[in-house]
Amino acid sequence: MFPKDNFNITKLDNIISYLLEVFNKTKKIITEKRFYNHLKYELFKKLDNWKKFKPIRGKIEDFFKLLKQRLNIKEIQKYTSKSVEKTVYLNVFLGVLKDSSQNSNTTIIRERKKSDPKIISLNY
Repeated sequence: MFPKDNFNITKLDNIISYLLEVFNKTKKIITEKRFYNHLKYELFKKLDNWKKFKPIRGKIEDFFKLLKQRLNIKEIQKYTSKSVEKTVYLNVFLGVLKDSSQNSNTTIIRERKKSDPKIISLNY
């Protein structure tokens, strides 16, 4: 998910606050606050560089559209060993698509039309 055009990072910083667990009287307060501050730092670092990730989003959406329409995979769950196995295969497939030097989404679509969707199947 990417921020809107009129996104204000200081407004988001004001909205985000510590979890309620931090206010309990425990010895873990300092570690909880450090963990929270680290997560917040990582979020704001990613939000500062979000424009370089925007072109990748279209490819990822095309990948999931391919899974849903051509391979008839509606939901991906990770509760059984078979579904974990399926998720690993799908991650490898996404990596191959990403590394195959596809310059644009139209190239992916063109390649998809050339290939027979019956050849690629994940039957479990």
